[in-house]
Amino acid sequence: MNYNEIGHESLEAFVQTTQKVIETTPFDHLLAASDSGQLATHITTEIYNALEMASPPAFIAPIFRHIDKERTTLFDNTIQAANFSEWRNGEFGSTLFVDDEIWHGNTLRGILGLIMSLNVRIESLDIIAEDGGFSAESIPHDIPISFTPPKPRVEEIYNAFSYTIPDEYYRPAFDALGDANLNHKQIMCTLLDLPVKSRPGGMPCFSAHLIDSVHEKLPDFDTYQVSYRGWLRETIEGYMN
Repeated sequence: MNYNEIGHESLEAFVQTTQKVIETTPFDHLLAASDSGQLATHITTEIYNALEMASPPAFIAPIFRHIDKERTTLFDNTIQAANFSEWRNGEFGSTLFVDDEIWHGNTLRGILGLIMSLNVRIESLDIIAEDGGFSAESIPHDIPISFTPPKPRVEEIYNAFSYTIPDEYYRPAFDALGDANLNHKQIMCTLLDLPVKSRPGGMPCFSAHLIDSVHEKLPDFDTYQVSYRGWLRETIEGYMN
């Protein structure tokens, strides 16, 4: 299985689908969850920029699906509400939720639960994410939902966007961090200067520990970040219609 090829197919499909949707539907807010949502939001913002359109404000939260590794109990993400008090009683209007893929929708349920606990009102929700078997009818909130999958998710492939990282950027960051358990998604976030999801003491948060660590171990990492962001921008623009 060629992960890089799959990643580029996913990125191309996401870019072209997102471009088509945002050119025809004006959105008031973007909504995204966790590391993959941060990446999808970054890509979406680059599409807005390339179209010379103003990108809507984005609500992004570090959502956890389950409490346990066995995935038997859903995590109550409403405990994060105090961390997002500035959004309380907000009017999100027409909202676009972006992610690399959506399966049963537990991540979406988690972030909508958090949003509702903040008394935020969403008039309509558009979803762009690869289809892993999602059904909009499974979402319990009374919000009109439009689901536009770029393509079906390749079975057992997650975080496909991150498999597009050229080795000239991936390898120095991965080697400098020195943690074999890090995944491509975390490396891509770090290259884009984005924090990664963490849960110290049971409370979800975004942590900059990987960014801090790689800058300490690789003094010229800024150069890699600037070059990678330029490469990603050119790749996104090359996939646009």
